[in-house]
Amino acid sequence: MHEAQGIGLFIRMRRPSLRKKTIYVLITLMILNLSLITLSMRENTQLTLVESVLSVILSPVQGIITHGAKLLSNIWYGYFYLVNLRKENASLRLELKKQMAQMNQLEEMELENQRLKKLLDYKQKFNTDLLLAQVIAREPSNWTKVITINRGAKDGVTNGLSVVSYQGLIGRVISVYAQSSRVMLIADLRSSVDALVQRTRGSGVVVGEAKGRCRVKYFPIDQDVKIGDQMITSGLGGIYPKGLIIGQVSRVQKSQYGLFQLLEITPAVDLDRIEEVFVIL
Repeated sequence: MHEAQGIGLFIRMRRPSLRKKTIYVLITLMILNLSLITLSMRENTQLTLVESVLSVILSPVQGIITHGAKLLSNIWYGYFYLVNLRKENASLRLELKKQMAQMNQLEEMELENQRLKKLLDYKQKFNTDLLLAQVIAREPSNWTKVITINRGAKDGVTNGLSVVSYQGLIGRVISVYAQSSRVMLIADLRSSVDALVQRTRGSGVVVGEAKGRCRVKYFPIDQDVKIGDQMITSGLGGIYPKGLIIGQVSRVQKSQYGLFQLLEITPAVDLDRIEEVFVIL
């Protein structure tokens, strides 16, 4: 209660109009307090009437001054404590941000190591030279699906080479520069891949569709196919090697009078989240 009153007094003292009056009052009280101290230090225990009256009057004043000085001291040291605490909090927040950034980097490195391990395992099982590349750009379009990789002519990349991941087929190289190349994904509207249903060997042509999906054209009406069947490259056309996984059949639509049935394919690779790929040399 007394501290709250003291704080209020300390704040009100900031007003210019009250500052001088307050200083005068404090000086007067200090003089009176010194007088009381002088009286208390006298060796003679016999006080005069005037001294006794002054002692009675100034004793409460001395208590108020002592309490006020203690309160002001607490406010002063409390202010510096809050300043130091604020600095310490800012330092701790900065350190926490640094630690979180390091944790994010470690987590990203762990995820990258997991992907590279899968790619390495895939490369060891593949009997053809594979060139590891990273995706460095994407073309923002709903109609074209093209990525740019950080491998080019100096690495032996040429037009028409197939691009894969450990999950399956991604696309083929369509432009080559000295240190980079553009790759058209299988979901691009211009893409076409000769394919087989792995289970029944029924054949058709996988073409790109909007929204990152694919469909199969020219698949005979009498061929057996089911949702969940896996589509692979047939090797016809000389563009893609045989046996690469394209995706799974997600929809089968048969026409009552047509010669072909329409198949929808979900690509085996999430084409919107590719980070590392292999170029088949």
